[in-house]
Amino acid sequence: MTESVGDAQSAAGSDIEGSTELVPVRGWSARALSAFRADPGRWVSYFVVALASVAFVYWFLGLKQWFVTDEFDYFGPPAGQSLISWLIEPRNQHSGVFVFGWFWFLENFKGLGLRHYQIFMIPVMVGHVVVVAAIYRLTWIASASRVIATGTALAALVMGGGVGTLTLAGQMIFTCSVAAGLIVILLAIGGSGRRALVALIALSVAGVLIGNAFDAFAFAAAVVYARRRLWPEAIWVAAIPIGWEVGARVLWPHASSNIYAATSLYQILRDGPPFAFAALDLAISQTLGDTHFTSALVMGLIVGTLALLSVGPRWHRTASSGWVVAALAIAAILSMAALIEARLSYGIVIVSYGGYSYLFIVALLPIAGILLGHIARSRAALVGIAGVFIAIILIGKVTIESNALALGAWKLNGANLMQTAAAELNAGMPTYPDQLPVPDTAPTVSQAQLHLWATTGQLDVVMGGPGQVDQVSLNMQWRVVTTDQAPGTCQSLSAGESFAVPVGSAPSILGLQQGSAVNLAYDGSTAIRQFKVATTNVVSLQTVSGRAATVTVSAGSVRVCSPTPD
Repeated sequence: MTESVGDAQSAAGSDIEGSTELVPVRGWSARALSAFRADPGRWVSYFVVALASVAFVYWFLGLKQWFVTDEFDYFGPPAGQSLISWLIEPRNQHSGVFVFGWFWFLENFKGLGLRHYQIFMIPVMVGHVVVVAAIYRLTWIASASRVIATGTALAALVMGGGVGTLTLAGQMIFTCSVAAGLIVILLAIGGSGRRALVALIALSVAGVLIGNAFDAFAFAAAVVYARRRLWPEAIWVAAIPIGWEVGARVLWPHASSNIYAATSLYQILRDGPPFAFAALDLAISQTLGDTHFTSALVMGLIVGTLALLSVGPRWHRTASSGWVVAALAIAAILSMAALIEARLSYGIVIVSYGGYSYLFIVALLPIAGILLGHIARSRAALVGIAGVFIAIILIGKVTIESNALALGAWKLNGANLMQTAAAELNAGMPTYPDQLPVPDTAPTVSQAQLHLWATTGQLDVVMGGPGQVDQVSLNMQWRVVTTDQAPGTCQSLSAGESFAVPVGSAPSILGLQQGSAVNLAYDGSTAIRQFKVATTNVVSLQTVSGRAATVTVSAGSVRVCSPTPD
């Protein structure tokens, strides 16, 4: 294939919506006005997608979020490591030079610190909007239908299954790398020449520095370039990610160790298919809000894609249809293969978090749109498909809002707890220094780090309400340590049963079943801290809070021994 995208579209003939001829437009001149009059559908669809994208970003940023989990590790290198080394080193098998640099820059920018999370989310939103624009373009050149392209792009804009990615600033590793990957696929389908090669190299370098999700799209583009016999482009777009991955693993060999990776080919063959289906099921069902429709939709996509790739060119809606579907299908398959290899030992539960859904939605939606474009051969069919898109868009908007609000409430509660913990540390609260202030949302932030952020003004110090004060006390003023069985009164308790911990008491606990756990709480408080209890050693529950508490067995059964009072 050597024709350009414009040639491919022109070869498609006239769409039922109007002419598909591309009119060159430069600037806001009479020529631009003439172009609009010649093809108003084109510019109206551009305007709708652009306006909806701006409105979405404005609305979505209003659904407030905050830092969570490994995002707290992006603020700078640990003592003894250089900034450059820290930026380049992969984390959790992810390369993320740009995201680490972005977090480090903003944290140190004019006292911004850990405030205004919306600013940290700008790259995620920009990347997502670029993804939407690329999906619009890919669907258009493969379907020659403005309605199909606009509907597919807007469905991608409000993809409910992507909320796990779009609510995290650190997930620019996904959105921006996928954006670069989709543009590379666009270049592979319709670009050629020296300028296109320079753009390809620049995008490939940027893509691998942003995140590993780019790799699957780059390899898909390499296949398309190879089929077009554009060998320099094919070599560059494949060699850059391969070279980066190999180099990173050589320089940081520990980064290649992954306890969640697949352990054998047998495990992949046995557990890979249900793992893959779970990931696809979540991606689609979270978007549509109907798990029963997922299997049929996935099967339809597979059968439709195979049919589209098998029939003769005369059945293609445009000369680019096969190329687009093939490239996106390859990208989706390679993304899934990489996910299975890297995360299979974690189990299906990892895909339930939703963070990986984005990778598959951005590939599946354009394929679905292209197949619908091949079905829509009449105005009546087109109107019906437009109605389907409107329903999907409305469902996606509701899904995103409900999920984002729930995630935001959890994260903002973590923010309030962190500010309360900082206030308590500043006030001199006695604590066990090894206990984490907010283990739920900030499992890597120590008391020392939190105190440093507070004293340097990077974190607001605000005392929360009684429930948050109690939770901070449970988190920092209580602990369990390995001990011998305490003499005194002993009893065995099952799930749901409780025992009191008076002031000054340090009961010992032994698990009687695997997976046993207990919940610690103050009387009359909603704050709870859970402790896992092993069956191999006795632990003692200790505190510096000076407060009585109640322990409830939340899972399994335990043996509790309370020391006899003197």
